[in-house]
Amino acid sequence: NNKYTLNDLRLSVNSVKAALDGWVALEGNDIVTDITLNCADNNFKDILSLVPVFYTKDFTNLTAAGDVSLTGAVKGRMSGDNYPAFNLKLKVKDGNFKYADLPKAVTAINITAAVENAGGTLDATTVNVSNFGASFGGQSFSATLKAATPISDLSFAITAKGKVDLGAVKDIYPLEGMTLAGIITADASASGRLSDIDRGAYDRLAVSGKLGVEGIEVEYGTLPTIEVNKALATLSPAKMALESLDIKIGKSDIAASGTLTNYWGYLLHDKTLSGKLDIVSTLLDLNELMASMASEEQPDTEAKEEPTEQQPSEPMSVIEVPKNLDLALNCKLTKVLYDKMVIDNLAGAASVRGGVLSLDDFGMNMFDGTAKASASYSTVDISNPRLRLNATFKGASFKTTAAQVAMIEKLVPLFNKVEGTYTMSLNADMNLDKTMSPVLKSVNGGGKISSGNFKLSNIPALTTLASKVGNGVNLSTIETTEATVISFTIENGNVITKPFDIKLGKTKLTLSGLTGLDQSV
Repeated sequence: NNKYTLNDLRLSVNSVKAALDGWVALEGNDIVTDITLNCADNNFKDILSLVPVFYTKDFTNLTAAGDVSLTGAVKGRMSGDNYPAFNLKLKVKDGNFKYADLPKAVTAINITAAVENAGGTLDATTVNVSNFGASFGGQSFSATLKAATPISDLSFAITAKGKVDLGAVKDIYPLEGMTLAGIITADASASGRLSDIDRGAYDRLAVSGKLGVEGIEVEYGTLPTIEVNKALATLSPAKMALESLDIKIGKSDIAASGTLTNYWGYLLHDKTLSGKLDIVSTLLDLNELMASMASEEQPDTEAKEEPTEQQPSEPMSVIEVPKNLDLALNCKLTKVLYDKMVIDNLAGAASVRGGVLSLDDFGMNMFDGTAKASASYSTVDISNPRLRLNATFKGASFKTTAAQVAMIEKLVPLFNKVEGTYTMSLNADMNLDKTMSPVLKSVNGGGKISSGNFKLSNIPALTTLASKVGNGVNLSTIETTEATVISFTIENGNVITKPFDIKLGKTKLTLSGLTGLDQSV
């Protein structure tokens, strides 16, 4: 009769032992069921085996106790979009666990949770975690969760309250190479419907509370140490007010404040997070940050040299700009290190929007002079990152520029032999490769460079030329006596220099030509 009876059918999932009783019948295209799940033979340690962070090689060293009840049932007819009734219920009373080689235990674990559906439609499913709490390290925390109508319009109610001392985690859980410290506090609640979040009807949500961290320190593997001295956020239905954020990653420090909107859509739906932030830093070492990212991506097969202050120890990798951010940033950065460049007093407005990082009229000190720049860095196509730059430089040193910018050293090797300063306007558009280096054949743009005076000496090629020309011509040292202006365009990686004059005493030289970024001339 297509009716299949289960009589104390035994099975296990990790350490949880279960028994199924009941029957399943096939009636045409329908399935009729009446099955119960009983897990009476389990203890709290068995329940913990369902949590991946516990079911590891250290699981045998774990002891646990507490009253546990885990039951479930499925009863009714499945026909098309009609579903049988079902439920799964978990209750833990006065639970605790402890690792044998660690000094402290987690105690007062109490959980009351249920997933239920009275039958008919999946939209009738409800989740109710009416009690979830525990204590450890002298601190305690608790949380609740209710959710309903998950298909048509998810409704939810969440609360979280307590204090967690991360420094005590090492006493209750094996961290394996990670060091934690600091305090996390929470006293917040939120309730509403997902449709209100989608429509931006934040006034229909009930959200309040504060989240804070203090004295956080995280050390793990080759990553730079992360320190959060203080962070405090206040929640309301429409926005999250970041009252303060003081974070340090390796040598780099960042302080921020501002507001974030649509944070609910961002957290629940991966929608765009919007906001305005003020960001201040005394040092932003991009070399250290990029080097640590590269070392995490590559196996540690051999000892690596420590990164220097001005140069990364690993090849850089593409940094992706998130597409679901729409942030306006007001930045004041005292010092930025990138590759060999040292940039001081960087200030201006920036934005992160749709996978593009844009800088608007940033002022800065670099190459021993001053500069202003607008730029955009796009990873909309992560396989083909793109950089656009429009910049002006004043009073910049030829030699310092050559020492800090590899492209200039390739493009104009004579820069590092020139004494003096220059003013330059430059616009450029280029693709970047997977190491964040320019794809030379993709570079296009142009500009103008001028110098009131400069001195060029010790150029072997010119010395040899002078000996061939004769007539007492001295080219061992070239020193201009009048302003020199050079206009150029960049096409597919080739710099085309328009004719320009250099006056050396009574002699005028007119120069022009083409130099490739691939060092062709």
